[in-house]
Amino acid sequence: MIRRMSVLLIWGAVLSGLLRAAEPVPAAPAAAAVLSRMAEAEKAVVTLRFSFTQTTFVKMTGEKVVSLGKAQFRRPDRFRVEHFSPRPMTAVSDGKTMWVYNPARRQVLVDRWKNWAVSAGFPRGLGLLQEEAGDLGKKYNAVLSSRTATADVLVLTPRAPEASKNASVRAWVDRASGLPLRTELEFPSFRTMTEVSNLEINPDLPDEAFQFKTPAGVEEFHSDEGKPTP
Repeated sequence: MIRRMSVLLIWGAVLSGLLRAAEPVPAAPAAAAVLSRMAEAEKAVVTLRFSFTQTTFVKMTGEKVVSLGKAQFRRPDRFRVEHFSPRPMTAVSDGKTMWVYNPARRQVLVDRWKNWAVSAGFPRGLGLLQEEAGDLGKKYNAVLSSRTATADVLVLTPRAPEASKNASVRAWVDRASGLPLRTELEFPSFRTMTEVSNLEINPDLPDEAFQFKTPAGVEEFHSDEGKPTP
């Protein structure tokens, strides 16, 4: 069976396990201004298309994995994420059905999107960490750590006391677009850095981009006790 494994697809699952309800504490004014700009930028986004480079370091083994790919999104729940290397994989949602295709194994997992939406929390928001940008300040302590020529750098830590020591996020929020074009997620066992390039905001994306046709000779695995999704 195909593992439900793609760093892009597990961000929400990992972080939702760390984040629990906590009393909100206002972000510092500078960080709050950046979060507000992100929220305003996200409101104008209907579709996105971009390339990404994702680098994961496994601390115990010293292993480094670099993934290259491209992604397309349409609010609220349609997307196509294609990993080209090191292991090709494609994940597609049309808002009702989810497909995860592993060409090396010649297998495709077909599931109900709502199963992934609940368990993985992806992609609720088009912004950072699969959260709506407006909600980040409620779940994270935010600090504006530095500024570069083109971006404001936020450091976010979960508000839940038991989670704060386990995870942190650094985000480079692009001033031109208001969106985070680079993120670094730090966990006890690994660190993941993601950089976005070739960003297109509100491109015209055809419906066909969010459909998947199983190639000939590829085995399908269906959810719901093997019954095809409607």
